[in-house]
Amino acid sequence: MDQIKTLPLSEEHLDKTADLHMREMPEDLTSQLGKRAVRDIFHHGMLDYDGSIAYVCMWGDVVAGLFFAQIDFARFSKQQRKKMYLFYPIVMMGLLRKPWLLRESFDSYKYLKLAPRFVNVGPLVVGREFRNSAFIKKYSSISGILNNLVFGEIKKKAPELPVLTMIRPSNILSISAVIQAARSHGYTMVRKESLFFGKDERIAYKFSLQKVIGE
Repeated sequence: MDQIKTLPLSEEHLDKTADLHMREMPEDLTSQLGKRAVRDIFHHGMLDYDGSIAYVCMWGDVVAGLFFAQIDFARFSKQQRKKMYLFYPIVMMGLLRKPWLLRESFDSYKYLKLAPRFVNVGPLVVGREFRNSAFIKKYSSISGILNNLVFGEIKKKAPELPVLTMIRPSNILSISAVIQAARSHGYTMVRKESLFFGKDERIAYKFSLQKVIGE
């Protein structure tokens, strides 16, 4: 019988994680640039980056969910820009087909300005067939498993840094799981604000680890 298995992201997962990312997040900037951008620039970039936290949940040989976090997101973003230069033809073809993406990429700097150094959490992606209540009741919440695992790693590796995430207003279930996991690991939400990428609204959330008296 199949069961949920949680594993660190590895190269053998990348084709399937890219497919999941594009299927469940078609509006995402990297999805708009195509599968090679998702797989070779973003997801492979997580393997290259020494501050990455990346896990997948497997259901048999299917990637049912993934959750990434990047310690010192500004440094990770700089590495991503370098990888984009290496894949210049892919990026340029995507921008020529969809020139509005260039504006989105510049607008993304608004997010980087929310804190000098921080841990970014996201994306959290779970296949729709694993999000229904019947599956969750019979097995478990993949979103909950991934959130608890990733926040536990963040707390160990970078307790001094704030944690930020950014979602679309329509994705309320995703942020609810993030907030719940953050609280369970001692983080408190300290800021919430809207950012606009062209006409596309995102909501940024900032969490800080509560200090325990006597520590």
